[in-house]
Amino acid sequence: MSARGTKHLLILAGALLTLAGCHSEETKPAPRGTPITAQAPTVREVANVERSVGVITSPELPLVKAEATGRVIELLVDAGSKVTVDQPLARLDDEVQQLALKSARASLRRAEVQRDNTQTSLTRLVDLRSSGAVSQGALDDARAAADAAVAQVNEARAAVEQAQWALRMTTINAPIAGIVQQRRVAVGDLVRSGDPVIELAAASALRAVLPFPETFLGRIQVGQQVRLVLPDQPDTTVDGQINELRPIVGRDNRAIEAIVAFPNPGNWKPGGSVVGEVILEARPDALTIPIEALVLRPAGELVYVLEDDKVKATPIAVGVRTGSYVEVLSGLDAGQRVAVKGAGFLTDGALVQVREE
Repeated sequence: MSARGTKHLLILAGALLTLAGCHSEETKPAPRGTPITAQAPTVREVANVERSVGVITSPELPLVKAEATGRVIELLVDAGSKVTVDQPLARLDDEVQQLALKSARASLRRAEVQRDNTQTSLTRLVDLRSSGAVSQGALDDARAAADAAVAQVNEARAAVEQAQWALRMTTINAPIAGIVQQRRVAVGDLVRSGDPVIELAAASALRAVLPFPETFLGRIQVGQQVRLVLPDQPDTTVDGQINELRPIVGRDNRAIEAIVAFPNPGNWKPGGSVVGEVILEARPDALTIPIEALVLRPAGELVYVLEDDKVKATPIAVGVRTGSYVEVLSGLDAGQRVAVKGAGFLTDGALVQVREE
């Protein structure tokens, strides 16, 4: 091959190498970052809340007692039954009271006959006295007898009323509207006046008793707002406030009970469990971020703040935490965006790709 041909081949080979190099640079993939989502902090109201599992009680717990003596022949309510004022709860055998009432009425009739007879005699003697047929002493005796007969009628009426009352007392009624807590007797039991029969609890007004350890002394205070919820009815809540604080008596124990009075929302019963959330402090304009954005590293809790296509590890101080968000106390400004989904895979200075949700 001539020198000229060799030169042309060398030029062609160089051109091909140059083209190959350019193609390689063009097809080299650009560096890719970790995919994340990002968002700025949200301003919302947060509350510093402490939870306690307590018990529902009633401010009124009357023990209904028998006011007559007799054998229980009927129990009209069960434990848990709702009752109204004057609703019958139990009945006693009233045979003795019926006989007593019958006897009292018979005595009243005899007294009324005696009164009528003495009054007739008195009227006759008054007429005779005007004609001088009887002495003044006889007339005075007749007046005394008539007065005594009237008194006997009054006593007999009182005895009838007493017997009627005793008969009514064989039916034991509810003194308040409420819920039956316990039956103290069974059918067939002999009860005497003063014996307990039924335990009731007021149903319209209730109390929650919430225990707290001694570490909460000074933090739990009268007047603080409380949200109450039943463990098996999370959708029904009642708002109230602490009305009273009581020490829990115990050896080397400085724990306390918070008493919360509240209206019954409908089907809450004394003796049941209740969860109380005491609002220790509320902040209406708190800065919050999704709980996913908070990352725990050996140096502490931090977030990754977005700076162009990279992130910067930024330690923050946090406050209230919930299942979905956390309050930021310091270390982050309202306009800064932080990595949310994917934050746990990042490091300081990492390259990221922000994806829209």
